[in-house]
Amino acid sequence: MDEHITLRAVVGEALNVKVYRGYASLYELGRISRADVYDAQKNPLGTQRDLNIRHARDAYSYASSYSEGGRRYWPEIVLNIRRKAGIKIAQLSKVKGGGEFVKIQIDLKLLGLEDVDPSISRVDGNHRLYFAEGDKRRKLNPLTDVTCPFAIADGLSRTEELSIFRDINNNQQRMNTSHLENIAYRLSSDEKVFAESRSLWIAQQLSKREDSPFKGKVYTGGKKEKGRYLITLKGLESAIDELLGTSQLLGGIKDSEKIYKLTEHYWNAVKQTWPLEWLNTKDYKLMASTPGLAALGRVGGKLLDIQLRKHRVKLEDLEHVVAQLKPQVNWAKSSEDMRGMAGPGASKKVSESLEGALPEEVDIDTIQI
Repeated sequence: MDEHITLRAVVGEALNVKVYRGYASLYELGRISRADVYDAQKNPLGTQRDLNIRHARDAYSYASSYSEGGRRYWPEIVLNIRRKAGIKIAQLSKVKGGGEFVKIQIDLKLLGLEDVDPSISRVDGNHRLYFAEGDKRRKLNPLTDVTCPFAIADGLSRTEELSIFRDINNNQQRMNTSHLENIAYRLSSDEKVFAESRSLWIAQQLSKREDSPFKGKVYTGGKKEKGRYLITLKGLESAIDELLGTSQLLGGIKDSEKIYKLTEHYWNAVKQTWPLEWLNTKDYKLMASTPGLAALGRVGGKLLDIQLRKHRVKLEDLEHVVAQLKPQVNWAKSSEDMRGMAGPGASKKVSESLEGALPEEVDIDTIQI
């Protein structure tokens, strides 16, 4: 195995230190660096969080696979040179307008690549680099042909490393989950989304089909028009998850249109039963993720099972049954039923109240004639 790696980069400056920027394989970047993982007892000066092996494996799979001809692009890996032993930097040429091109020659035998205070530390990108050199036990090949941009700072202090790590991982605005779910949907075919995530497919259909009570009322990310939306795509998907997870029969239905119409009928029946609570999100909790939609999702799965066994799943059938649930819960935020109600426990409590009004199921086999 070659113990020397050569990188080519352009030199810039940030935080009053030189920064070398260029492109290299994930394999090369993985070989020359190590994470300095914080441990309160063994490494109290460490900067990196503990590794999540599943996250690292997902990162490897993303880098190594090209599904349906798609391309893979990595954001910049950020490293820091703490000690120069084993590292030689030679100028190649000047850059017009300022700066220079350099060659970074690294002798791996002279580098300190221990798990504590490595010569080149990983400021950002540890999960992306963890399996970059491959893993024989897991049968993972080295990522020698996956190219990634890098930025190697020359001499950041530990405090500066910590500050940059915090800025990258905490101070940036977190991505809206509904926006990410919408992107996932747009990147796949309807058939693939239905096969991989029925709840996401149904939620997307409910957000745009003409007869759906949610049409035009689901926020799917991007620009947000004030006063228009009742629910986020992620919130609706979670409610559908509850419905499908509670049902014993819907999972066996392979026809996507049948499942969609059943769920559409159910939510239309809910809207018909609680029209004021449906629209007024300021004063009522029906459209809140918890306890409202989560509880209604759970009840919906059981209700649809009952009606499927009776072969009575038309819209008017479901409207009749859901109407019987109305006296069970007062959705007003100021009511005794809703005061202080939030989270999974509250959803379970509300769903149990609603279930008290569900029609009784009859076991045909027990009927004596």
